[in-house]
Amino acid sequence: MAEHMIRCGDHVHHTPSDETWVVAWADYATNDLAWCGWPNGIARLSDCTLVKAATDDEHAELLARVLDCGDSRASTARRLYVREAAHG
Repeated sequence: MAEHMIRCGDHVHHTPSDETWVVAWADYATNDLAWCGWPNGIARLSDCTLVKAATDDEHAELLARVLDCGDSRASTARRLYVREAAHG
């Protein structure tokens, strides 16, 4: 079984803060992850572990909301996931 790649909608535990976050986007090329909520920000993907994987429907629903949020998370999520959504 292939390892799950963390993506929008997944829940992760961020070790340095000991917090659980919902993922807005995860970029394996840069080792960065943005969480949903306020304040927005970026953490190291390598500092996070998967707690709960989103279903494909949960991923698509949250991705639509992130793409519509109007902040910096939208442009990165669009770059990372829109091709996937168009061909999904």
